[in-house]
Amino acid sequence: EYMLVLTDGTKVWVNADSRLKFPVRFKENSREVYLLSGEAYFKVSRNEGMPFLISTGPLNIKVLGTTFNVEAYPEDENITTTLEEGSVKVYRSSYPEKEGIIMKPDERLVYHNQNDKFELYKVESEDFTAWTNGELYFVEQPLSVILKTIERRCNVFFRYDSQINLEDTYTIKFKADESIEDMMRVLTFLAGDIGYAINGRTILLQSNTKGGDTQ
Repeated sequence: EYMLVLTDGTKVWVNADSRLKFPVRFKENSREVYLLSGEAYFKVSRNEGMPFLISTGPLNIKVLGTTFNVEAYPEDENITTTLEEGSVKVYRSSYPEKEGIIMKPDERLVYHNQNDKFELYKVESEDFTAWTNGELYFVEQPLSVILKTIERRCNVFFRYDSQINLEDTYTIKFKADESIEDMMRVLTFLAGDIGYAINGRTILLQSNTKGGDTQ
């Protein structure tokens, strides 16, 4: 991950495996950036005369001055926006802005690409921005999401046998200084019936119940 400061003073923390496109200098009447893929945390410098616009492809997010997180990895089915402070408006790029959803602090808006639907949740926003401090925090997240996030963060690849249920959910927090070995030890302890073996950048997860095929 890395942090950058845009010419208007906006600070952006960009997560692993992410691509952000922005101009060297904003135009006089607009501030627009493009989150081409991945996840970013924005602390937008307030300017009521020049709104800040983030485009993720199917969605636009319009703000004046606020702090929020956007997750839009291309391999994921959803685009999520989590608001920490201020207010944002999220709307489909193919629809008028007036049809957008205005978010309040500690709300998480999930856009489902497959059915073009929104879901709005009340959350603790810091749970979803812990990565900016080098931490990973999962709240009732399926194992599939946890493994994918660890792959991005640690540059590793998981293989697992067919008896491991990737839909099982866990609440778990990893600190910034924890190694991949530490993370695997904690995760498999919580799961109870999963073992692991690390071979370079490949991690094999095996069910302690015999009979599974490795994927």
